[in-house]
Amino acid sequence: MMLSEELRSEVPVSPYEFCEAAFELRNALLFRESLIWIVGPHSNPNFEQFKARGYDDKLESIARCAYGKLAVKVNNALSTVLMAALREINTPVYTASNQLVGVIADLMAEVTADDPSNSKVRLKLPEFLRQIFRNSPLIANLTKDRCGGLLDSKLVIDKGTYQVGVDDARRGRGGLEDCNDRFFCAEIDDEDLPWDINETEW
Repeated sequence: MMLSEELRSEVPVSPYEFCEAAFELRNALLFRESLIWIVGPHSNPNFEQFKARGYDDKLESIARCAYGKLAVKVNNALSTVLMAALREINTPVYTASNQLVGVIADLMAEVTADDPSNSKVRLKLPEFLRQIFRNSPLIANLTKDRCGGLLDSKLVIDKGTYQVGVDDARRGRGGLEDCNDRFFCAEIDDEDLPWDINETEW
């Protein structure tokens, strides 16, 4: 596939259309790339778009499954962070490496800075975990075994633009929202693709 600049910029903007096209063309690379964008934003994925557009039901099922696998990793990461914070609270001596609770408090204050009383304010977990891991290397190491790759980018077509875990992760392009509510590690195995990869004619 020729990875033109137009394709690089259009997949994030129209992932459902490209997912359907990839399904029809049996193009695994484009399908996976589209899927990564479809499972975000993490706090409010919009899987109903498949049905609204009249696309094959398989596509919605695959997207929901990919989101579910991602959610397990997120849950494991949050569990590790919270348990570490509880241990820290119960530690009588504060040390330079014993700062997780403070980091969490600062992040929560930042999230609710505009309107602390607004019940609709959502914690954007991708950005929250990026900040936690960036400021707490020990936590980042603890979570590797339980949710390895959570902040990795599986993007191939647009690998250089959206690098999760670095400051540029906030940078959107072409009218895209900030990427602080997106993970880029959604995956699908070959056997779970909505076509038989061994078929040569269809």
